[in-house]
Amino acid sequence: FAMMKKMTSSMRMEISDATLHDAFDLLDKDNNNCLTLTEFISGFAVLIKTVLPELVLTATKMTLPQIIPRLLSALMTLIFIFLFLIFAFNAFTAKHDGLSSLIESLVTTFVALGADVSTST
Repeated sequence: FAMMKKMTSSMRMEISDATLHDAFDLLDKDNNNCLTLTEFISGFAVLIKTVLPELVLTATKMTLPQIIPRLLSALMTLIFIFLFLIFAFNAFTAKHDGLSSLIESLVTTFVALGADVSTST
């Protein structure tokens, strides 16, 4: 247990002793108060999946309803950037008509506005 506590603190994971003891007990399948490599690897993956999200939320001081709009905003920005890249590459290889030029201009405008909004927040 002491080595596990030292390891988590060296990783800057502030986990209470009670939670760490519970996790250690779950990891120690043969109850010999010593973790084998297999117990450690399989159990630590579970520990990371359950404890790490809470630590991230605590460190960022954000709640899930605050994270979702930011995540959607980042996703939309990436979509517009990829659309812009697709249209830019297409501009070098395809014939242009009025509609495609209009779409390219709109996507470019949204990407520029999105970049401006993301830098101001």
